[in-house]
Amino acid sequence: MRLKRSFKYSMIFFLIITFLTILFRPTEIGINDVMNAPFLKTLTLLSSEFIKTLAISIPPSIIIFFVYYLYILKPQNH
Repeated sequence: MRLKRSFKYSMIFFLIITFLTILFRPTEIGINDVMNAPFLKTLTLLSSEFIKTLAISIPPSIIIFFVYYLYILKPQNH
């Protein structure tokens, strides 16, 4: 139960952080670079941006998972 709820909260925060990162992080590539590049180069550009976004989003969500699991959702001792 505790693990499931912690995972749920970390996934919610992961999605929020990823969305905000996509909105506010400047990118090195422009839309013209993506549209005018060959298919393989376009996939390379998009995958590198995707990996950079995940590298920003995953560590905070892991920290949030452990905070919820270890501190906020403590096991209840009756």
